Amino acid sequence: MEKNQLFGFVLLMLLFFAYFFYISPQQEDIPDNIRKEIASENDSINNEVKTTTPVIKAITDSSMIEKYGEFAQVFSGKETNVSLSNKNLSVELSSFGGKPVKAVLSDHKSYLKEPLTLISPDNATISEVVKTKNGEFDINQFYYQVEQRSTSEITFFIEQNGKRVIEKRYKLLPESFELKYDLTIYPEFSESDEVYFSLHRKMPRLEKDLTMSRQRSTVNYFTQDQDFDNLSETSEEVELVRVTEPVRWFSFKQRFFSYALISDSAFEGFQASIEFDPADSSIVKTSSASYSAPLLNTHLGLRYYFGPNDYDVCEKVTTGFDENVYLGWPVFSTINLYVIIPLFNFLSRFIDNYGIIILILVFIIKACLFPLSYKSFKSMAKQKVLKPEIDEIRKQHEGDQMKIQQETMKLYQSVGVNPLSGCIPVLLQMPVFVALFNFFPNAIQLRQESFLWADDLSSYDSILNLGFEIPFYGSHVSLFTLLFTISQLVYTFYNNQMGASATTQGPIKAMGYIMPIFFMGFFNSFAAGLTYYYFVSNLITIGQQLGIRKIIDEDKVKQALEKNKIKNKGKKKSTLLQRLEEAQKKKIESKKKKN
Repeated sequence: MEKNQLFGFVLLMLLFFAYFFYISPQQEDIPDNIRKEIASENDSINNEVKTTTPVIKAITDSSMIEKYGEFAQVFSGKETNVSLSNKNLSVELSSFGGKPVKAVLSDHKSYLKEPLTLISPDNATISEVVKTKNGEFDINQFYYQVEQRSTSEITFFIEQNGKRVIEKRYKLLPESFELKYDLTIYPEFSESDEVYFSLHRKMPRLEKDLTMSRQRSTVNYFTQDQDFDNLSETSEEVELVRVTEPVRWFSFKQRFFSYALISDSAFEGFQASIEFDPADSSIVKTSSASYSAPLLNTHLGLRYYFGPNDYDVCEKVTTGFDENVYLGWPVFSTINLYVIIPLFNFLSRFIDNYGIIILILVFIIKACLFPLSYKSFKSMAKQKVLKPEIDEIRKQHEGDQMKIQQETMKLYQSVGVNPLSGCIPVLLQMPVFVALFNFFPNAIQLRQESFLWADDLSSYDSILNLGFEIPFYGSHVSLFTLLFTISQLVYTFYNNQMGASATTQGPIKAMGYIMPIFFMGFFNSFAAGLTYYYFVSNLITIGQQLGIRKIIDEDKVKQALEKNKIKNKGKKKSTLLQRLEEAQKKKIESKKKKN
C-alpha cells in the first residue's frame, strides 16, 4: 500500500474509532465523594419516577359510599375493551382508566414473526393524578362509560349528578401512527389546573440481536427551546435525568420503534430513568418518566405515537421528532438526508429486493467518487516512478531523517508532485464511509429483509454459531464480514503491487494487513447490509484499481515528470518546503544548544 494512502487509511480508521467511541460514551472517573452524592440524588429521582402512581382501591365501605355519594360508582364496574384502527395501527383501549392498553403495528412483526405489539398491559402502565377536594386520585383507576363514534374515534366519560365531569376523547389519525388524546376535567371534579403523569414501560424484545437492541434503546426528549437530548444508550448503570425547562415531547425509543407522547403545549418537571437486567433476555430495557401538564380552560391535548423510527414518518410528526432516527453528526447526517436516503427511497420504488438496491447504491456512489479514486491512483503511479530516486536519497543521507525529508520534498517540488495527493482523496471519502456506517444499522427498511444467506439485513448474517465466545469477535461467524475482510486484504495486496511501496517491508507494510483482521472482529455483529455494502464496494475498488493500472502508462508518467523537472527548475521553493527547512534549522540549533 502506498505510504501516503496508508497514512490516509489509518487516519480515517482512527477518526472512525474516535467517532464511534464518542457516540458510545463510557462512565467517567468520578471522585468517590462526588459519586456518592450523585448516587444519593439518583436514588431520590428513581424513587420519585417509579412511585408516583397512587393505588386506588374499589370503595365498598358504606361510610365511603356515603361520603362520595353518586361519585362512588367510578371505583367499581366491569372492564370492557374497545379498538381503534387504521391501516398502520390497531390500538386497544380499556374502560378501566379510559386509556390505551395495547398497540399493534399492522405491517411489522417481531423477530419471532409474531404481531409486533409495542405496548401491552404486561409492559406499560400510565397514571394521571388529579387533585380534588377529597384528595389526590389517579383517574386511570376509574371505570368509565364508553361512547364510540367510529372505528377511529371514541370517548370515555364520567358523570356526576347527570353532568360529565371527566371526558377522555381519542382519535386515531388516518394513515398515521398517532393517537390524538384530549382530556377535559371540569371544575366540579378538580381543584387543580394540572395533571401529574407517571409512565413505566418494559421495552419488549423485538429484534434478534439483543445486544444491539440494548445499545440502541433509550429515552429521548425535546425541549421547548428546541434542544434534543437523551439518556445514554450504552451505559450499563441506571441512567437518570431531571429537565428544568419545559419538554415538548419524549419517547421510549427502541432500535426501530418508539412509544412517545407529544404535548400540544409542554410538559413541566420532566424526569426519566432507564436501566436493564442482563439476566432478563425478554426485556430490552425498563424505562420510566414523570411530569406534569397544565389544564388550559379545563382542557389538555396530547398525542401518542406508536410507530417506526422511519425518518420519512417521524419528520412529519412534530418538530425535532426525526431525531429518533440517528443519522450521525451533522456532516454525516446531511449526506444521509440529502443523498443516501433519497437515493435509497428512489430505488425502492422500482426494486423490491433490498440486496439488489444496496448493490446498485454501491455502483452509484463509487461512480460519483471515481474522480477522487482516480486522482489517488494516479498519485500512487507518480510516486512509484519516483521511488528509485527516493531510495537513492535515503541511501545518501542514511540516518538523517530531516535531510531525507528535505531532499524528498525538493524532488517532489521539482517534478510537481504533491505528496499528500494520495491520502487526501481517501480522507475526502470518509464522510460517505461514516454516513453509511450510521445509515445501515438504523434503516428500518432493511429490517427482516432477506438476501442470499442473510435472513435480516439489519442484523448480523450468521452462517455458524460457535457455541462459545471469542473475545473481541463473538460467538458466531458473519459471512459478509468475512468476505469484507478478505476483500480488504486483496485490495491491500494489489495496492502494494501498484504503489510506491511495492518493495517496502516492515511495520508500515504489515499495518495494511493487520487493520482488516482487526476490523473483522469489530464488524462481526454489525448489520449485514453494512458489511455487504463494504464488501461490494471493495470489489469495485479492486476492479477500478486494476483498470486504472492498465490505463496509466508509467513511461509516459515518467516523461511528464521529467518535463516538469525542467520546467520548474529555478522556481522559488514552496511554502511547505520552506517550513520544512526552517524546522530542520531549529532542530539543528536545538541539538547544538543541548550539546
